[in-house]
Amino acid sequence: MWVLIGLIILSLVVGVALHRWSALAVPVVLIPVFYLGLRFEWWESGVGDGWELVGTLITLAATVATAIAIAATRTVQRWLCTRRQMA
Repeated sequence: MWVLIGLIILSLVVGVALHRWSALAVPVVLIPVFYLGLRFEWWESGVGDGWELVGTLITLAATVATAIAIAATRTVQRWLCTRRQMA
């Protein structure tokens, strides 16, 4: 569980740091890889029933949150550039 929370936070941080839409690839790749690792017992003890739905929903939520973080960062960055030009 803590690893999954860490992956979501990592996705947000990468989105804010890069300011690029390509950062959406981070949650789209890392979270499914995490669930595949659980499924094939590469780490921890596997998955329970309904893991596909939960994995999909968490991936979707992390991707949307990362998109919001990127959009907010780009908006603030644009606003700051406009403000500097006016001064």
